[in-house]
Amino acid sequence: MYLSPGAIAYVSIGLATSISALSARGRSFIAPIAAVAAADALTVYFTGLYSVIPSSVLSLLSAYYIYTPGFYLPFSALFVLSIAASALRIDGYWPGADIGISAGTIIAMLMDGRIRGYVRRNESMKGRDRGREINRDIMQSVVGSIIIGAVFAFGLTLARELVSVAALILYIVGSYFTTHTESWAASFLLSLERGGTPLGIGAIWFASGVLLALAIVPHVRLLAVTLFVLVIGDSLATIVGTSVKSARLIFNRKKSVAGFLAIFLSSALFGLFMAGWHGVVLALAGSLVESAARYPFDDNYLIPLTCALISNAL
Repeated sequence: MYLSPGAIAYVSIGLATSISALSARGRSFIAPIAAVAAADALTVYFTGLYSVIPSSVLSLLSAYYIYTPGFYLPFSALFVLSIAASALRIDGYWPGADIGISAGTIIAMLMDGRIRGYVRRNESMKGRDRGREINRDIMQSVVGSIIIGAVFAFGLTLARELVSVAALILYIVGSYFTTHTESWAASFLLSLERGGTPLGIGAIWFASGVLLALAIVPHVRLLAVTLFVLVIGDSLATIVGTSVKSARLIFNRKKSVAGFLAIFLSSALFGLFMAGWHGVVLALAGSLVESAARYPFDDNYLIPLTCALISNAL
């Protein structure tokens, strides 16, 4: 198989960072590196996007070391690589990079004990402070609306690049303010987090899901429906579910019928407008996934994966 110079560079960077990870002291990277390697192999085989290799490994390292000084080196390498790829207009960089960033981050969130503890804490505090939850969901809906608007205003390619760079910037901002809490900016950001949860744990899941959707959902209108379910419908489910008393869902006693109807009806109407009955099918699938998801199967990555699978079949 012929490898272009760009592909060789990506593979070389990926191998170098993998070797560095495996030789790191104090943390075992063998299992997550194996998981990332499997994800990368499948991505390269089916898409030919070699940019997934360095981005996934650097994202894995960044996530593993988040909230510690060790975060900044791999993240800086990822950021510089991404900015350089954008500046050089390397064709096809961002779809592969977004898959890699999402995969590396999600694998770290699922496999590292320290981060799993943060995630479990985040899940256990969900819904305990209704006012804070509503503020979080309003913010998420605003961000989601901006992302959907950007896709139509700038086109998928440029919107993907802009959103991806913005996500990387917010990633480092969150990590920085977690350890520098004295500023008003840190106070504001922490006011959106659930009690006892490090800054950005929920946002990391959210960003991973958005980047994954931008990379793998094939059609712009179906992507818009996927993003609506993921970022706006999900927020409406929480707001309505915590505001309206209703029966609990049979398949998930933590979720309510009112919340399910909120995400499904809003997403179905948007989907019908965007993509006809195909959009309604996506809305139903995404709503069911959101309602059934439980840790460690987070809806932020299950929704885009499910919608991408269905989108490719429609």
